[in-house]
Amino acid sequence: MGQNPSLLTHDLFSSLQIYIASYFLAGDEQWLTRQNSVFNQDNSLIGR
Repeated sequence: MGQNPSLLTHDLFSSLQIYIASYFLAGDEQWLTRQNSVFNQDNSLIGR
């Protein structure tokens, strides 16, 4: 019975880690797409 709380805490911690990792990955993806759109705008300005 003493094993359950630590197991639960470990489960919660790992799920929290996954949540944080996915959040940062999603943020990076948004940042990359934003950089790409800015880069494309610069290219169109240069092309003119």
